[in-house]
Amino acid sequence: MSGLTRREALGLAAVAGGAVLLGGPSAQAGTRETLPRIPVIRSRNGVLKARLEAVAGAAALDRVTTDGLWTYDSSFVGPCLRLSPGDRMDLTVHNGVPVPINTHFHGFWVDPSGDADNVFIEARPGGSLRSRFHLPRAHPSGLFWYHPHVHGYTNESVWSGLSGPIIVNGGVEALPQYRGCRERLLVFKGFALDPAASTPTMLPVDSASADLVIMTVNGVVNPTMALRPGETQTWRMGNMGNDGFLRIALDDHRFTVLATDGHPVFETWTTKEVTLAPGARVEVAVTGAKDPGSYSLRTLGYDNGRYGRWSAQVLATVVVEGEPGVPARAPKAITARPAWLEEQPAKRRTFTLSESFTPATGPLFYINGEVFSHEDIHDPFEVEVDTVEEWVVRNDPSRAEGGVLEGHPFHIHVNHFAIVGRGRWDPATGKALTYRKVEPRGLEDTEQVLPAEYVVLKMKFRRFTGKTVFHCHILFHEDMGMMGAFRIVERPSGSSGDDHAH
Repeated sequence: MSGLTRREALGLAAVAGGAVLLGGPSAQAGTRETLPRIPVIRSRNGVLKARLEAVAGAAALDRVTTDGLWTYDSSFVGPCLRLSPGDRMDLTVHNGVPVPINTHFHGFWVDPSGDADNVFIEARPGGSLRSRFHLPRAHPSGLFWYHPHVHGYTNESVWSGLSGPIIVNGGVEALPQYRGCRERLLVFKGFALDPAASTPTMLPVDSASADLVIMTVNGVVNPTMALRPGETQTWRMGNMGNDGFLRIALDDHRFTVLATDGHPVFETWTTKEVTLAPGARVEVAVTGAKDPGSYSLRTLGYDNGRYGRWSAQVLATVVVEGEPGVPARAPKAITARPAWLEEQPAKRRTFTLSESFTPATGPLFYINGEVFSHEDIHDPFEVEVDTVEEWVVRNDPSRAEGGVLEGHPFHIHVNHFAIVGRGRWDPATGKALTYRKVEPRGLEDTEQVLPAEYVVLKMKFRRFTGKTVFHCHILFHEDMGMMGAFRIVERPSGSSGDDHAH
């Protein structure tokens, strides 16, 4: 069995918002899987030492040689870096693309300074950048990813292909309930082709509107996967593109959520669909239906406003067949709720996300009325290490200056957060209109904030100090100003935080 060809996918996606893609071949005995395996670079003797080439040029995309890509080692999905808590990362990236790049380790709890996860350093074209740090022994285990994060070039870099997954060992695969279960890694990235090019060529990011984008899984369109009736598999799923939203569902199946954004959850839950904003990840258990057949893994479509109407599409075809398996029983809880969730916050801060457009300025994106500049000489605000804060992040939908109604997925570096509340607010008065307390079931590093909504985040800034950032993870918005910097500093007493598990 084979998936749709890229030409078929491009043609079908333009019809009825992609709805005609919601089919798949029927099941047959001995289905041949077409889901590509992503090459893995593993740590050895406690060290992951590797060199990647960021290359500009043709590479395979949906198994067709395609021009106009920027890739790690000529692969549209970069190799998977796999290491364990306590290991040392020693990664060198050579810059063979025409813009400056660096390496951000999305979701990692590591030092944001020096040659670690530092987004304020860069390698110019032709140069190299080396990232070196120890992963804490208490680091959470799960799915993370890496990509360039030079302000002003992030959107183009990730769209063109520069991103890849990271797995930190000891998470879902180590749970007694899932030992022996098949693991899958599903990396979602979008693409669109230039209709004016004589050969398959990636469309420039400035022309790649949401209605043109086709989602790939591990670099191909609609691959086939096999699943036995009653068999439980664990799937790590990551949205590693620049701006697309996914609402993922598998026909006649349910997902049991085991981890969010690389963190095993406090409390597992079962759901028919999961939503992945740009940058977000989820790890789930899936048990094959009793009835053999062909089932579609779909994105159901997502409306994020005028410039973000993401079409429904079949992501993959799952064929249920073969000898029945024995289902795994999900644990009710995986990790303990962190004690700091019960602490009173040392400080509360408010951040307002907004945007404008005028013919003179073009699109601009703001946090608290300011457009971020990489060359900004002003000192960022300070947060004390080992303290708990609450941040209210609110979306101002005002269109007085030409902005549009759209959601903003808020992402923070170094530390994860828990969602403890959300509601509606009135931008005219700044007052909350409604409030709903949220009992967090896990930690996150990326959360969607809808127009006229506010979200209350609670977090503890543990162990690491240094200057880092928070931003909207629609990377065009980040490049155009929706980012802020802050500095984590030692407490006046000189305490340095702890190294305990979350």
